[in-house]
Amino acid sequence: MTNEDVLSKQELVRKELRAARVKAHRVRVVTKRVMKDLFGVENLWLTPAQQQRMYAWWVWSERHQVSIRYIIKVVVGWARKKTAKRKKPQQFGMRLLALTGKSAENILLSQMLEDFPNGEHRDEWRWEKRERLIGLDLPRGKVRPLLNPFSLDRILYNYGKGIDRRAKKLDRAVSSQKRTRRKWRTSPW
Repeated sequence: MTNEDVLSKQELVRKELRAARVKAHRVRVVTKRVMKDLFGVENLWLTPAQQQRMYAWWVWSERHQVSIRYIIKVVVGWARKKTAKRKKPQQFGMRLLALTGKSAENILLSQMLEDFPNGEHRDEWRWEKRERLIGLDLPRGKVRPLLNPFSLDRILYNYGKGIDRRAKKLDRAVSSQKRTRRKWRTSPW
């Protein structure tokens, strides 16, 4: 093993740790927003250990193809409902260790079976992922001034042309041989 191999492994580990920190930060931001919107918790204080533990929600999001918002809504909603009989729940309703464990994942899976009996969440995830990979997830069109009644035909023509162009681009991407050969677990093709 050469010195260059050791450096490349260290660089790889450094990149993986940075990616994990970025994902944990995204989960933390979504968690704070959801807790404020759905449960009315204004100040959510999280220790670094709790932030690392919430990384499990991101893993579940990738594994089951649902949003982190949905996971938090289901798991924290269940925990707060369970503890509301005894006392008014603070923050999550129970320890974060319990909300990121195997039983919480089983609760999430049972709720997913109720909410999505035919696997609609996977189809939605697949289409969002395809559009993101092709580049169709960006905002479409330009901001237009108020409609001019004399150019209405031109506006409708351009709108239809844009819709047709987008549909052709999506069809070409879906039928591409290069994309259909991808057989990994999270492939949207």
